[in-house]
Amino acid sequence: ATDMSLVIDAMDILYTRSVSTFCLVSSDSDFTPLIQRLRADGKQVFGFGGRNTPDPFIASCTRFFYLEDETKEVTTRDKPKSDATKQLKGNTKLMNTLRSAVKTAEEEEGWALLSRVSNHIRNLGPFDHRTYGFRKLVDLFAAIDLFEVRQEKNGGQSAPSVRLKKGRGKPAAGR
Repeated sequence: ATDMSLVIDAMDILYTRSVSTFCLVSSDSDFTPLIQRLRADGKQVFGFGGRNTPDPFIASCTRFFYLEDETKEVTTRDKPKSDATKQLKGNTKLMNTLRSAVKTAEEEEGWALLSRVSNHIRNLGPFDHRTYGFRKLVDLFAAIDLFEVRQEKNGGQSAPSVRLKKGRGKPAAGR
């Protein structure tokens, strides 16, 4: 009954109010059609749920956040230890995601604005750099010696860019 009430309320809001974004906190796949309907009407839907959330629910959202990641205490690393760097480099899925996003967004001399890299990563699926212990995405890239990071000046503002170090562009082998 609660599920049905939520759907009715969402549809009432869709048709009677000027709302551009909906947030849904659930791991219940029964809400997937609702998300798809809201998206079909041009609305953004941000989903929040557990690691057990079904893939179709996650894929239907504009962006999905794992609640476990949001409730963990965030730790930051100024200079990660070599063990942490090795552990990151050993994560094949992470390395392939980061490499692919950088290669897709790269411009002159292989440099890619971090904002574009971040967008490509988000398009690949749910991703949160805090899962790996870094407050900022730029810090995650800086911790991995396969990448170079620099600050670019653009109209008086500074924006981080990243690129693969020379000779490091090959994807990691699957496990």
